[in-house]
Amino acid sequence: MVGVYSADSIRKAEEPLLQALPEGDLMQRAAYGLYTHTVQELRHHTGKVAGNRVLLLVGAGNNGGDTLWCGTFLRRRGVAVTAILLNPDRTHTAGLTAFQDAFGDAIPVHDQDAVAVAVERCTFAVDGIVGIGGKGAIREPAATIVQKLAQQNTPILSVDIPTGIDPDTGVIHEPHVAPVATVTFGALKPCHVLARPQCGRLYLVDIGLDFTGDTPAFQLLSDTDVADRWPIPSIDDNKYSTGVVGICAGSVTYPGAALLSVAGACAATSAMVRYSGSATDLVLHHHPDVVCTSSPKQAGRVDAWVAGPGMGTDDAAADRLEWILQRNEPVVLDADALTLISERPELMDERPRTAATLLTPHAGEFLRLCATYPAAPDTPLPETTEDIAEMGRPAAVAACRAAWAAQGINISILLKGRATYIAGDGGCFAEDTGSSWAATPGSGDVLSGVIGALVAHGNTVGRSVEEAAALAVRAHSRAAMMAAGGTGTGPNPGSPITASDLAQHLSAAIRNLQL
Repeated sequence: MVGVYSADSIRKAEEPLLQALPEGDLMQRAAYGLYTHTVQELRHHTGKVAGNRVLLLVGAGNNGGDTLWCGTFLRRRGVAVTAILLNPDRTHTAGLTAFQDAFGDAIPVHDQDAVAVAVERCTFAVDGIVGIGGKGAIREPAATIVQKLAQQNTPILSVDIPTGIDPDTGVIHEPHVAPVATVTFGALKPCHVLARPQCGRLYLVDIGLDFTGDTPAFQLLSDTDVADRWPIPSIDDNKYSTGVVGICAGSVTYPGAALLSVAGACAATSAMVRYSGSATDLVLHHHPDVVCTSSPKQAGRVDAWVAGPGMGTDDAAADRLEWILQRNEPVVLDADALTLISERPELMDERPRTAATLLTPHAGEFLRLCATYPAAPDTPLPETTEDIAEMGRPAAVAACRAAWAAQGINISILLKGRATYIAGDGGCFAEDTGSSWAATPGSGDVLSGVIGALVAHGNTVGRSVEEAAALAVRAHSRAAMMAAGGTGTGPNPGSPITASDLAQHLSAAIRNLQL
């Protein structure tokens, strides 16, 4: 797993190196990494290195220093480099000296004629405006320069973070830099996952930071992590040992939700799936291997429950949900179950306090959960989707969990989206899903089944519901891309899919993750 660290954690990890290394050595490491990836991007966009005209947007402090040293290395490769000094009085002294010694052209931002010529003539630009301490939108006069570069389609590479995107929350301010690539140092920051599409291609330069003893803001799973943790049966396993999942879903109105949830669970693991609901005939027609009952009370042994997709919100549905919530097994709540506990929060009163409860809302469902209880002190709750965007997903989820915790209810939350964020006592995870092909009706039902199957397995091996959910999100998003045949962008974007298409590609996606 990859730890994703806050700006404060990065600064803390840099301090011992700054004390131990000769002055400027750490910056040289970062700048050389920035230079190598800048060369890579120059080749990608222009087909060459020498002969380009690169524009550096140089802010104050170390970020500007990294940018100037990168320009110094580029000068040695025959690149014409011009640096616009956005804050001349606070420009990094050593970086500027080295840059000018390499015959780089440095101009102060108030020299408007020279700036206009430099912007017009450049073939590539480097955004060194702010570093991890940057907050808010791009300020003038840098905003006007960035706007002009965008109008003339000049590729921009951002140093550490794209200016205008908050490093710790991923909040996207307007205006902001929209780079073709971002080069960051030491570790990924939250914005690189939560605002991944706005960062372009992402490069991580290892500068030797040690995060031992520090807690990441959240963790990011790799394909290898998912493959290593996926429940592949061993010689001693049977249909029960890898985690039996119970699914309470579907209704006369929404029978398809039951089928999609069951399909996700069946594709995720080789363990038994038990279905409880009114769509038994439909489920058995497509999945005769599933054990079906009309009531969850009759289901028998399960290691985790999924409740909600299409199950309805009437009294009968509330009774079924109440029985499930009284169990000690982990419970995954989605769709109608979220509506029920938002409207009837007393359903959670009998939930065992030590039992894991994972809520999987989309933004609208999440806002209803936030409106169920008053905000905890000093932790304002979002009221609109715009509030979520302005707060950032980690803060919004933390506020909702705090409001419920103040009522004595411990919940974990998976907030769906292009960037899915998962938080609970068992850890925090995030996943940039890589595309938006899963934004199709019913795909959440498939996801709930996959999550439930992996939570059931996790209950048998001691894995947290949060980590199990992160595994499920990676496989689900990979299946969506495989079904579509592309990522939604680029020369081969793919084509729209249905939730059924997604479910049918889950087995192939799991195999793909194991390659």
